[in-house]
Amino acid sequence: MIFGVLSTITGMMGAQQQASAAEAQAKAEQQAAEYNATILRNNAQSENDATTQRENQARFKSDLLAGRDQAQAAESGAGMDGSNLDLMRQNAVQAELDALNIRHAGQAQSSNLLALANLQDYQGKVAGMRGQQARQSGKLGVMSALISGMGRTFQSGSSSGAIPSVY
Repeated sequence: MIFGVLSTITGMMGAQQQASAAEAQAKAEQQAAEYNATILRNNAQSENDATTQRENQARFKSDLLAGRDQAQAAESGAGMDGSNLDLMRQNAVQAELDALNIRHAGQAQSSNLLALANLQDYQGKVAGMRGQQARQSGKLGVMSALISGMGRTFQSGSSSGAIPSVY
């Protein structure tokens, strides 16, 4: 009978330890996912900042080139009309398109990073739910080990005559 009780206690402890280990692993996975999501969000913000800087640099460079072109046209005496004006307008439009393409590429990269961050958040939530399930499973495992052990102990006690039978 003492071995039955010890076996029951050991089974209960084993079920609890297994559940605790699964819960701890799920918690670690959740924390890692949350950390990764934070890093990805920071990277997305850095990408936005860098994109703004690249866009501003492109515009600054195009303004310098436009100023140089105007100075050269004035120096040559060609003036700011006709084909010179058309060329400068075309260059300004192209420079604006380049700046907008820089912005678009940066926003796309930032959006991708934010999508990955959201995925990490989701994976973290799933890991948290797995941890809760492991905790509940551990409680059920302990109860199952207890009931099973009590049943075995009662059955062995009644068959040996130590516990009177009701039948």
